[in-house]
Amino acid sequence: PGWLLLHAAGADSAAGSWLARWSLWAIFLVLIVGAAAGRLLGWRAGLTALLALLLTYHAPYAPVFLWLAALVGIGLLRVLPAGKPQRWLQAANTGVFIALLLVLLNFAVDQARRSLYPQLEMGRYMNIQQRDVAPREDEAMAPAAAPAREIAMKAELAEGKMADNALYGSLPVPQPRKLKTGYDSGAKVQTGPGEPAWGWQQVALHWSGPVTRDQPLQLHLLSPGWHRLWNLASVLLVFAFASQLLRAAWPGTRFPLPAGRASAPVIVLVAAGLLPAPPAEAQGFPDPALLQELEQRLTRLPDCEPQCASFQRGLLQLDEQMLRLALQVDTQQTVAVPLPSARNDWQPRSVLVDGDPMPLRRDDNGLLWAVLTPGSHRLLLEGPVSGDRLQLPFAMAVHHLAVDADGWQVSGLNDGRVPGGSLQLQREPDQARQASDNQPLLADTAPPFLRVTRTLLLGLDWQVQTEVERLAPASGAIAVPVNLLPGEAVLTPGVEVRDGKVLVMMSAYSPSFSWHSSLKQGSSLELTAAASAPWVEHWQFDVAPVWHVDVSGPNPVKQDMQAGQLPRWQPWPGESLALAISRPEAVSGPTRTIEAAALDFRPGARSADVELTLDVRSSQGGELPLALPPGSQLQRVVVDGVEQGNPADPASLRLPLRPGNQQISVSWRQDGGIGWRSATPLPQLDEPLSNIRLKLQLPHNRWLLAAGGPAMGPALLFWGVLVVIVLVAIGLGRSRLAPVATWQWLLLGIGMSTINSAGSLLVVAWFIAMARRAALDTQPLSRSQLQWLQVGLVLLTVLALGSLISTIPLSLLSTPDMQVAGNQSSAHELLWFQDRTAQGLPQAWTVSLPMWAYRAAMLAWSLWLVFALLGWCRWGWDCFSRGELWRSQPSKAATSAADAALTLDSSVLGEQEGQHRPEA
Repeated sequence: PGWLLLHAAGADSAAGSWLARWSLWAIFLVLIVGAAAGRLLGWRAGLTALLALLLTYHAPYAPVFLWLAALVGIGLLRVLPAGKPQRWLQAANTGVFIALLLVLLNFAVDQARRSLYPQLEMGRYMNIQQRDVAPREDEAMAPAAAPAREIAMKAELAEGKMADNALYGSLPVPQPRKLKTGYDSGAKVQTGPGEPAWGWQQVALHWSGPVTRDQPLQLHLLSPGWHRLWNLASVLLVFAFASQLLRAAWPGTRFPLPAGRASAPVIVLVAAGLLPAPPAEAQGFPDPALLQELEQRLTRLPDCEPQCASFQRGLLQLDEQMLRLALQVDTQQTVAVPLPSARNDWQPRSVLVDGDPMPLRRDDNGLLWAVLTPGSHRLLLEGPVSGDRLQLPFAMAVHHLAVDADGWQVSGLNDGRVPGGSLQLQREPDQARQASDNQPLLADTAPPFLRVTRTLLLGLDWQVQTEVERLAPASGAIAVPVNLLPGEAVLTPGVEVRDGKVLVMMSAYSPSFSWHSSLKQGSSLELTAAASAPWVEHWQFDVAPVWHVDVSGPNPVKQDMQAGQLPRWQPWPGESLALAISRPEAVSGPTRTIEAAALDFRPGARSADVELTLDVRSSQGGELPLALPPGSQLQRVVVDGVEQGNPADPASLRLPLRPGNQQISVSWRQDGGIGWRSATPLPQLDEPLSNIRLKLQLPHNRWLLAAGGPAMGPALLFWGVLVVIVLVAIGLGRSRLAPVATWQWLLLGIGMSTINSAGSLLVVAWFIAMARRAALDTQPLSRSQLQWLQVGLVLLTVLALGSLISTIPLSLLSTPDMQVAGNQSSAHELLWFQDRTAQGLPQAWTVSLPMWAYRAAMLAWSLWLVFALLGWCRWGWDCFSRGELWRSQPSKAATSAADAALTLDSSVLGEQEGQHRPEA
């Protein structure tokens, strides 16, 4: 914070630097304002205007076009003749200068705040926080049976056919395991420095072509100290230029507002515009939470889902020509259950439910569905068999299935269950030859062909994740034995292993089959692709940093490694890949890193509670020493949510560490209440720290005056306002427009700024208007003009006096508004952030007083204001009644007498003129 990039020499463009923000339009405006000011006001004013716009053109709240408007008004005022056009132009200039002064006040306050608190350059409510978003894992579970109403609805939409195969479920696939990248308890692995989890201003550097090795790049930066001087100089320059414009617009006067009839109405309108408007809120109905609840109620599945139906037992009888399947089905609600059938292999000719035929529905995949009522039912399916191979899928699991198939080889059945979701039946050679003589020639199904992807996870434990994907045929059950790696042991339950091979069983609609295994560790590993097998192999490796692997053999295929993809090999059949695996020796260095530290300090009247939270990353077990400040009383020690026992010496702690990441929380209480200066404690922690957060919670009966600590922390915006109040008070005191000394202007501004800042502007406007009224000659004014002027001054007096009087009870009853902002801080909760330290915690401090001190100060200020108002009101009445208080309309009698007197005077003058006239 506070650094400013002026220019990046060597780069073609630097978006965000001060020089890059200058466009031709901006340069044109600056030159036009400087040239116009030099032509109208002299070369000194032109130079002041040029420097002021160079420093402030890109600053927030800085005026640009108002300078032009003021210069245009001054130029026209010099050439227009005296009369009505000049008076209207003077009124317009008054409005322009009032707007310019208000904008300059806001600009000066903002620049003063940025000079005092550079952390506000990203906004007064900036928040430094770590962004760590964990990826979401979507878990889906398909029901084994669908409700009958859902089946009927989909059947109507699909014109009698099922359109979604997600209703009958599939074989559950085990989720892939993640690499166990923890640290071995016996390894001394460096944990490295803590990484700061925050960011600030960014500047993008671009080059339009190639960059040579010897091409230089130099950044011209403005340090925070020089940046503060830059802001201060910009404030002084803009006010100097504004004062030159005021003297040129109204020469010969020391007041910032012109004399004229338009002064009071403009001031009243500006004062009315400063009054705050009540906020407006809009609420919508219905509430989104209510809509979500209604949606959940309407789409809620039955309470029995996903187990509304199940096949308890079954008997499959198969001979040369016919297949019969008897099943017992238990249902809790009216549901639709999928029947074992396959469009290409076998279809039942008849289906009986409890001895009666049942109408069936078929979905787009050829699967048959039967709607059953609650209870226990007996299903009988019967149909002819053709061909030597038969795959019978079971979309719903059968708890116990018995098979009677003479002359057939059965695979996919394990202890009465069908773990793969389908049975594979193949005639024995003699039976197949005999059946082929009796059956017509039929097209044989395509043999299965698969892709086997083995992912080796070499961490603390060696693991293998194997996924088998279907390539051919597109549909139909598959049963193929796949070889295991040497030293591989299958851990996934339900996977059948025979003679070092996994029996891969896929149902007719299952796209893949996977399992998880452990692998025996060793110094070498060789992978060989099967030479003649109905699959192709892909290998990929995820190696933890504790291992070093040298690979010899074919090269991996090209992939986007930056996208997080693992190196992949796609060998030809018979190719081998040899891996030499070694464990490198650890380099000396720290074996623990404190990634984040948070200190919560809550001082009270007599003691203070402190909580220190540490996020520690360690590569091996051990202890972390921590010494509490003297006089501390240990409350509790919590490690990963588990409270630890109290140590023998609470002042010198030895916090236990384990390999990996852990969070440690230490709470203690220390003697001593809050004073005029409070600072966060410094427990002795001889470790480099990163991402340090300090919190200091002040009691509500304290008046916060100042706060300090790390650069990224709270800011008291009131002190920026005070700087502008001091400058304005000095300017108003030197102008002598009212019987108010500089110290009185200062007291008035300080007292109202903490309660009613807008009201102080009304009071200043009232003094200026009354001073101009005292210097105004009312004789040239007409009766209506004088009346409007007096009415406007009365309204302004009411507003200003109301602001002053309302400030007194508010100051005595309310709390001061010190305008605390920055890093989500408030007046009673102050937050600091620091990215890293070489050793130990930084310290934050506050200066505060009891609230009764503020009450006493405001009581004294209120008494002074009451007595000062007496003198100010007397002076205001003298200004208001100067020359002529009110002009009444003359009566008719007085008008007739005046006319008669005028006629008499005319006749007398005529006679006297005749007496002195020479004779002809």
